[in-house]
Amino acid sequence: MKKKLRILVMVLFLMPLTVFAKDEGISNYFIEATVLPNGDLHVKELFVLEGEFSGYERIINYKNLDVPTFTDDVKSFEGSDIYNGSDIELIKIKAIEVDQNVNFDYLSKDGDEFVEAASASNGIYGQYVVTKTSENKSYKIYNPSTADKRGFYIEYIIKNLAVLHNDVAEIYWNIFSGEQQEFIENLEMIVNIPNNQEEVSVWGHGVLNGETEILNKSKLLFKVNDLSDETAIDIRFIFDKSVIFESTKVSNVDALEKILVVEQKRADEANEIREWAKKVEKRIKILSIIFDTLKVFWIGGLLYILYTTYHKHDKEYQTTFKTKYFRDFPADYGPYCVGYLMNKKIGPKEFSATILDLIERKHIKYEKIKKKEYQLLKNTEKPKDKLTKSENKVMQILFETIGKNGKVTIREINKYAKKHYQSFLNEYEDWKDLALIEAEKQNFYEEKGEVQLKIGIYIVLGLVFIIFTFPYSFKWYISILSFLLGVVSLIYIINIKKRTKQGQEQYVRWIGLKRFINDFGKFEARDLPQIHLWEKYLVYAAVFGIAKKLAKNMEVRFKEMPTSEYTVGDFVFDVAYIRMINNINYSISHGVTNAVSTAMSTKAISETKPSSGGGFGGGFSGGGGFGGGGGGGGRF
Repeated sequence: MKKKLRILVMVLFLMPLTVFAKDEGISNYFIEATVLPNGDLHVKELFVLEGEFSGYERIINYKNLDVPTFTDDVKSFEGSDIYNGSDIELIKIKAIEVDQNVNFDYLSKDGDEFVEAASASNGIYGQYVVTKTSENKSYKIYNPSTADKRGFYIEYIIKNLAVLHNDVAEIYWNIFSGEQQEFIENLEMIVNIPNNQEEVSVWGHGVLNGETEILNKSKLLFKVNDLSDETAIDIRFIFDKSVIFESTKVSNVDALEKILVVEQKRADEANEIREWAKKVEKRIKILSIIFDTLKVFWIGGLLYILYTTYHKHDKEYQTTFKTKYFRDFPADYGPYCVGYLMNKKIGPKEFSATILDLIERKHIKYEKIKKKEYQLLKNTEKPKDKLTKSENKVMQILFETIGKNGKVTIREINKYAKKHYQSFLNEYEDWKDLALIEAEKQNFYEEKGEVQLKIGIYIVLGLVFIIFTFPYSFKWYISILSFLLGVVSLIYIINIKKRTKQGQEQYVRWIGLKRFINDFGKFEARDLPQIHLWEKYLVYAAVFGIAKKLAKNMEVRFKEMPTSEYTVGDFVFDVAYIRMINNINYSISHGVTNAVSTAMSTKAISETKPSSGGGFGGGFSGGGGFGGGGGGGGRF
């Protein structure tokens, strides 16, 4: 059981996850390695880095300090210090121009050769900085790019890497260790073994999707696709002793049989993992089909729910009012009630319109103190009990919280909102709460909370299912479609607001009044209501957001009305009155709205915080990183 569990874990970690492909990384990595007679390994690398970067740091390990000391037992051939090199000799670093057709032959292309520097800054081109430790050398290569492809070429020799056994010669080399920080889409390596004529075997370790191939006695091929970052991979190969006749690193051990034992064990484990992987892949495919089928059923269910929800809980009722305009006031609702009827919310616009309404009803008087600056005065002759709680709250905010002695100016409202923003917002929110309570009592909207909750749960559960099963989608577009439909549907359900029959009857009439006010300037003077009603129209025009337009149209239409019914004094008084109301409306609407937004923005600012067992080529075995050397690198 423990063995199966271990294999399953290895399957999950070693299988390439191609679902989440990376946009940036190394698209191609080409390596040519040649065994030299003295046991050194001559390496040429060309890799293509994509994206935005200042350069690339290539870390080349010539020692693996994590492995044990070599002895002559089988365990030592799983990885030991005999496989370490002794140093790195850099030959050259250069930039090679690459294109979409880049291949192995580009290793031999000319390019700009870089020079060593003691230090360099980002943005510099053509330099590299070397850092040395007891186990590696790091080459920081300055070759910047904003969004282009760059070809990095590095040529070096790993000293004294090969081992001379009694029966065969061997190299066990960590190509990359966990220090490799870039995803590699395609890795190809050719190993040249000059003058090798008899013995040759090769193994690769680290990932299960890699391949090794013996092209001939003196040439090996090593390939990996979609190599994840921080993944260790290595290559081990044996060859004729005569190839490294100048080597001085000897083990004095008959190694071939022990190497074969180690590699056969690894190959058996890798093949077992592959079999498990095939079974897992088959099961995942079946699950993917099941998951996608469930998503299709979920989509069908959601579409049915949306259809029935619209007709039962969103589609508005038919009304008895069918005409375009409504010239009178449909009901005696305050501005905040009308605002709630229109949009199911109350805000600064309704607050300022309530002040205008109180002026129109003579609870508030006004006087001009400067050009376009008015002082509001509390009319003490009007009884408070004639006002609603929210209207009394407006009076209290204006004349007790902000003003003094029953007087307040628009400028004082703005000043208070900025200086005492928290107090002003608290008062404003208290008024809004009172206004909402009064508006909700009018029974304008049906209660849909329970319906929205049930449908919302259905959608959210579906979205969670889609997100968690997305990596296993057999048809990815089903998951994308399901997710987008779910998000849009959730937004729709949250915003459902259906008016009651009474609410809809009122709504269409108030919309008719809005159309009438908006088209006020299109009517002939004889078709307009009596002048004493015009001020009240301005109150509700403020709620509809068209007060300025209405005031201009009123002034034009008033001048066109017959003068025979008015005295000269009445005419002058009424024109001045319209202009005054327009100025007051503008001052209050903009003043109160600015006061609320100023208070909110001031509050926000104040709260800001600064496998083949015999070695004849084939698939890789698991568990890379036990040979000598290694390293990796990443962009900077």
